[in-house]
Amino acid sequence: MKSESTKLRDFSGQNIYVGMDVHHKSWKVHIYSDEFELKSLSQEPDVNRLYNYLDSHYKNANYHLAYEAVSR
Repeated sequence: MKSESTKLRDFSGQNIYVGMDVHHKSWKVHIYSDEFELKSLSQEPDVNRLYNYLDSHYKNANYHLAYEAVSR
């Protein structure tokens, strides 16, 4: 039996906002809820990796993404 602290939280119906600074070699990702800044991280530029992270940490949420692309 899992303890309360290890159960995945269900974010059904909640909004999760993701701001991204997109570069060729990495993405800086900032994740917010309606009330809090939840997480900031850097990752390789891979949409599947980002989706898997969001899905595993913020299950069933409504995701809203915005990005700033930098070309060089």
